[in-house]
Amino acid sequence: MLTDGHGTRWAASLTALERRTGRCRLVEPCPSEPQPAVSLWIPVANRDRTLWLVEKSVELGVASIRWIEWERSRSVADAARSPAFRARALTRAEAALKQSGGAWLPRMVEPAPLDEALTLDRAPNEVRWLADARGEPSFVVANRLSLAVAKAPHAVSVLVGPEGGFTEEEAARCSAAGFDSVSIGTRTLRFETAAIAMLGLAASALAVARP
Repeated sequence: MLTDGHGTRWAASLTALERRTGRCRLVEPCPSEPQPAVSLWIPVANRDRTLWLVEKSVELGVASIRWIEWERSRSVADAARSPAFRARALTRAEAALKQSGGAWLPRMVEPAPLDEALTLDRAPNEVRWLADARGEPSFVVANRLSLAVAKAPHAVSVLVGPEGGFTEEEAARCSAAGFDSVSIGTRTLRFETAAIAMLGLAASALAVARP
């Protein structure tokens, strides 16, 4: 099975295999995979944990990964800011795509300050979630999305704060931009744990619309 990372898939047969390359003969096109409807907004954070999150989010299915500069993530040295790091993230994403049998590589967006990212236009039927222990229970939010998806296609943007947590002012700005606070428990989670939990919720709720 071959994919171009943009939804197209082909059944193919291997005709030649060398040390670093291979050649295939395309046999027939396979049904295309619908583009994921979840966008992930993550903080500039620890390099290794960020790469792990990129890998796991691709397995779950994301349309894009956007890095956010929060007040408490400005001191992080390198993760996501350098072209070399984003190249490593792409390699990790490609490996995860192959392992999971998906057909869409996420678009990776360079880091931007929170205020700049919050000015992005909201897409039609886009639901925005901010991971926050003080928010509405996640099962209530996911159930509401499932009911909405059954009537019309929806997209979800998941926003996760930095390793040191976000400030009250940042939370207020997120709320003003349409992000609803969603709680996945009372414990303080690492950013990658919160992101995976939120992605799982979104993927499960959006699955209602699959044929």
